[in-house]
Amino acid sequence: YIPLARQITDAIAPHIEELTALVWVLNYKRGIFALADLEFTKAAQCFEKSLQLNEESGIESNVPFLAMYAALCYLIVADHENVIEHDKQLSELGDLQDHDISDEEDTFFVEDQIGYDFEDDEDLSNEETMDSARAAAHAEEMLALVGKYKKEPRKSWGRQDRWAFDLHKKYENGCDRMWPLLDMVECMTLRMRCSKWMNDEEAEQLMKLVTTEENERPNVGPDEKIRVRAYFAEILLRRGQHRNSLAWCDAGLKMQKELSWEGAFYGAVPMLHYIRAVNMMQTDRIFEARATLSEIETYGKGYWLYKNLMFKVTVLMKDMDQQMSDKFSHLVVKPGYGNSASIVITKEDFDRIESINVVHRCKNEEPEVLLIVWEWLCERFDISFAAFFRPDDGSDIVFVQNIDRHETTEGPVAGRYSPTKPGTLQLEWDNRYSFLRSKGINFALSTTHRPKSYLQKSS
Repeated sequence: YIPLARQITDAIAPHIEELTALVWVLNYKRGIFALADLEFTKAAQCFEKSLQLNEESGIESNVPFLAMYAALCYLIVADHENVIEHDKQLSELGDLQDHDISDEEDTFFVEDQIGYDFEDDEDLSNEETMDSARAAAHAEEMLALVGKYKKEPRKSWGRQDRWAFDLHKKYENGCDRMWPLLDMVECMTLRMRCSKWMNDEEAEQLMKLVTTEENERPNVGPDEKIRVRAYFAEILLRRGQHRNSLAWCDAGLKMQKELSWEGAFYGAVPMLHYIRAVNMMQTDRIFEARATLSEIETYGKGYWLYKNLMFKVTVLMKDMDQQMSDKFSHLVVKPGYGNSASIVITKEDFDRIESINVVHRCKNEEPEVLLIVWEWLCERFDISFAAFFRPDDGSDIVFVQNIDRHETTEGPVAGRYSPTKPGTLQLEWDNRYSFLRSKGINFALSTTHRPKSYLQKSS
């Protein structure tokens, strides 16, 4: 709906010229919408107009971060002359391999419905197309503005402005790790969140542009590459492409040991674990999602993305707890003790399977077997576990599964058993080796039926 949003904001513009605060918001929104369409020059101009309004009104707050947004956009244009004509440029970059991003979203224009043609607004329709030198000059001007405000001794700068001051250090010193496009993609995915408003074509084009720069820019190391994979995973998650998002998560997590201290401090690894958890949550893999979230706790609080991430983790955990309480049972294993759950298989269960197989035999179809399935996850720390089947006829007990001190970080445990006679399947959790800690267990235990070949395929 970006085309519609842009037309509505353009239609509003002539009617609020005397309302400075609304004009500020309008230009800021225009900048975000322009970024969603990868029009970096227009985005920079909108951010610059917005900060000029603040300065004219004597308001310093928000000027630094808007100036940094504008500077990053101008630097991108300086790196890619006339980058706003992205369709022409990006078509030459080739296909993004191994990603099945679809192009199904329709865009539309509604000039007749809103009664205003935004092309009549000369201030915005006649967008300036800049060459590299001109864009670089504008970027320097914006960076100088950030530097000016950074020197002012003031404790009340907001979080966004403090971010601008921190990032300014890298660009002020001419660090060889400067990467304007990557820093802007961070803003688009984590701050403005406008990447989720893109249509599939724009998202694919943005990823192509970043991938090309990653391959061509000097001094791109693991610290930058893991950020690329985190942002790509986030973009694909918001588009519901869970398989591709998880693939980028896995690729990023493999780089963990290669990071410098600065790279680890940024917090891309906890972010990737969070994105993995959301993907799993949205694909009904709740136990795996819970185990993935527990990984984030191991990184403590000493990374840059902590405050941004922990609110999201808290919300996700609450949603997860609600779903788990609806779908799973819960028990507590006290220190020094064990606890168990069981399910009884009766003759009537086998009679029901036989009635199903009578129909299968008439149709020359594969017969089915009774199957007991279970899945569980220890909420924290570790626990020992055993599953066994005790037949009612007094024959030998069948030991199905035995696990010694399974760590929560190892993920959920799943199992199955196909009984051939009535009896009781028992799950036992053992916490006798612990003297202090109780262990919470979420589990599901049920019966189903599957074709005989299923047992062979899944064994």
